Amino acid sequence: MKKFIEKLSNSELEKVFNNNKKLREQVRDRALDSEHYYISDILRCFQGNAIRDYSIGIGRPSYMNVGEVYKFEEGVLKACKDFGILSDKEEKEFIEKMGEFQKEIEAIEEEDGDNVYDDCLVVEDEVEAYLQTIADQIVKMMVGWLEYKYDGEGLYEEFLENYLYDMEEDFYYVDCEDYILKSDTTITYN
Repeated sequence: MKKFIEKLSNSELEKVFNNNKKLREQVRDRALDSEHYYISDILRCFQGNAIRDYSIGIGRPSYMNVGEVYKFEEGVLKACKDFGILSDKEEKEFIEKMGEFQKEIEAIEEEDGDNVYDDCLVVEDEVEAYLQTIADQIVKMMVGWLEYKYDGEGLYEEFLENYLYDMEEDFYYVDCEDYILKSDTTITYN
């Protein structure tokens, strides 16, 4: 029995999705393109030399190396404001921690002594290490988005939420015996 895709129940749509490898690949490609675009928007928050080097993806090492400390800090704050990359609690903790580092450096600079420069370097190393943990947290989150869309429930959700609507307009149907996706093309010459 021929049934158009817009007339299928949720359980039938799941059968269509599971029985059509090419459809899953198309949905995956489209979902990953969308996620990569979103990630690139977030990365644009990190201006100048805020990030020294990065790689974010699936099936390869993913990392982000902090470049200039204060530019990276500005980038994190902008990404929080524009995209909410940290929870409100995490953002508050980030701002407080960076403030503590700043106060510590200012206190050291006010001291007289031979170790001021060395003491500032120690704190700056702590700042860089802290920011690297934030960078690692951001990368882990981004890779999680990609992995969720790459396979499993995230991919099926992408199909239902973003891909299915386009298919309804193109007259796709299935045979209810095998749920293999088919399409009729009608050409009219007037």
